[in-house]
Amino acid sequence: MEFIKAVQGENGEWRLEVLGIPFGSPQDRDSDGQFFDADTNVHLDKYPVIPAVYYHGRDPQGKPIDPVYLGPTKYLRTDEKGHWFSVVIEKVKQFAERVWEAAKDGSARASSGSAPHLVRIDDNGHIREWPVIELSVFDTGEGRQPSNRHAVAMPMLKAIYAEAGIELPEEQQPEASESAADNNKTKNGVIEMEQNEVQELIANAIKAQREADAEAQKAAKARQDEIDAEVAKQVEAVKAEAAKSRRLPDYDGVAPYATKFNDSKFDNLSAGDLSLGIEVLRGKGQKVSDRAIKSLALKLINENAKDEQREKDLNYIKSAMPAEFKNEDALKAAEVMATSDSGNGSDWIGTAYSSELWRSIRHSGGIVEKLPSVVIPDGYSSQYFPLEDVDPTWYKVAETTAEDSTMKVPAASIASSKAGTGTKQITVSKAGARVMYSGELTEDSIVRFAPQLREQLMISGQELMEAFVINADSEAGATTNINDIGGTPAATDWFMLGNGFRKLALVTNTANSRSAGGALSIEDYLETMKLMGTAGIAASDLSKLFFVVDPNVHFANMTLPEVKTRDVFSAATIENGFLKRAYGVEIFPSWQFHKGATGLKANTAGKVDLDTQGNNTKGAILCVRPDQWKMAYKRRMTIELTRFANSDSYEIVALARFGLGYRDTEASAISYNVGI
Repeated sequence: MEFIKAVQGENGEWRLEVLGIPFGSPQDRDSDGQFFDADTNVHLDKYPVIPAVYYHGRDPQGKPIDPVYLGPTKYLRTDEKGHWFSVVIEKVKQFAERVWEAAKDGSARASSGSAPHLVRIDDNGHIREWPVIELSVFDTGEGRQPSNRHAVAMPMLKAIYAEAGIELPEEQQPEASESAADNNKTKNGVIEMEQNEVQELIANAIKAQREADAEAQKAAKARQDEIDAEVAKQVEAVKAEAAKSRRLPDYDGVAPYATKFNDSKFDNLSAGDLSLGIEVLRGKGQKVSDRAIKSLALKLINENAKDEQREKDLNYIKSAMPAEFKNEDALKAAEVMATSDSGNGSDWIGTAYSSELWRSIRHSGGIVEKLPSVVIPDGYSSQYFPLEDVDPTWYKVAETTAEDSTMKVPAASIASSKAGTGTKQITVSKAGARVMYSGELTEDSIVRFAPQLREQLMISGQELMEAFVINADSEAGATTNINDIGGTPAATDWFMLGNGFRKLALVTNTANSRSAGGALSIEDYLETMKLMGTAGIAASDLSKLFFVVDPNVHFANMTLPEVKTRDVFSAATIENGFLKRAYGVEIFPSWQFHKGATGLKANTAGKVDLDTQGNNTKGAILCVRPDQWKMAYKRRMTIELTRFANSDSYEIVALARFGLGYRDTEASAISYNVGI
């Protein structure tokens, strides 16, 4: 908390400075296990003025009452502690005086409020979205406590500290505040302080803080000295024992001691003592000799040791057996705990799971957005669009020389003709996806299940729409559908929704399709454009065209000599390493092209064989004139979530109704059997 001096407003109003959004961390959470930080979006721009409410609409005993609005609240500032707000308390309001008095003695607290449906909280408790629409202030006691102990409310700071050019001390001191206030003068309801009083007050607070910091550092150093002394004592004890073993016996009549355990300096130590010494040395970061490790191993397998001493030694060193010890006999004597050993290790072995979803690679090339679209109004299942058709006939006209005998006007010298008209009907089909899941899955999943399903349906729906406009074919016969040329499609297959770019060029108007002969050249793009209408009339306006290629052709484009030498479209033939235009027409790769084929390829006739994927070896180039196509929506994608209480389960359903139509059969052309 900050040290704040009680200052009333110029008009005598009560002003509070409130830390309404205190910053925390995963280690510093509120009583709900959650925390704000600087990344929390509190939408201060959306709610510039919010109400101050007493205790979230409850009375001091915690019972719900009609909310008591204490006054208006505005955002004040943001610092390392969090977001601060300025609250003007209207004196006439109920509970106003008790909040003001609590603020003066440092016992007032605050709690921000938001709309539950706008709040977003991450799995680790981090509050990501929290639009602040209400701020509660109240006096503590009788069980009234904020969820976050750092959310404080205090009298408003005036300009005297800023004018003095000083920083506020970290801790609030109500006693000093009150005693100083008794000696201050009041003018027009404003408490004034002499400059020397301000300086003395701040100096005392800073001194107290520095003394507290010094005491904390002193205590920490003393604790560290104790730890260092204890470690040094253990090391010296080990060294002393080792020194003893290096001396010969000093009594008469006894031969020098013969080494039993590899190094005589370790002979006088038990296996437990030696193991402890090794661990102490390792804890201090000192190197442990190979002789010490080998001596410990030999002690363990000493055949002359008594059974009870052997068991005692083993218990000492089981948890500290050196990894360097590789003696086979020793391994037989000292069993090793392993991760696969049930009852001796495996019970404590777990598998970590991340709550961050590892997402699939997605691609939607924006093809659908390039087509004109309409929405079919309610009350109709399809829509007709008027078409411009055959033009009136033009004639050579002679000079008028005769008069109409009936009308007595000059006789008509121009033969009449008619302008053709037509209509195009676009019908819609319905696409949908549905997932059922249990209530337990929403509670136990480490991933937020419903939001993830919603996002996945939305993204996969976008990919479906792109696959539809490129590949759709509603032909239901055996070996006739371009997306299942080797079999019979199911009535529910996604590509049965309508007819798209490929179907028009490959089947409906075969004159608009050509084989590339199993090769790829830059001329394939030019030849594809020329297929669109008589002498390529539909491709006459390059600004109204675009190419769509499958991913395999997209990468094969880089092998074209013209691409390497940049001599086709010198201004921007290559962008970022790939062919972006050909003959001035933009090229879009789509990973929804030839959807369903394992490698997104087609057979030599430009059709996908789902039954024999090995037949799919070629690519394709589509040329599309989007102004000759129209997307008609009856229902744009909807996503609905339903709960079934009687089975404790949920259902999420995505639905859309749409159709695709072309004005005439020159709207697309294709080169298939493209070498890749």
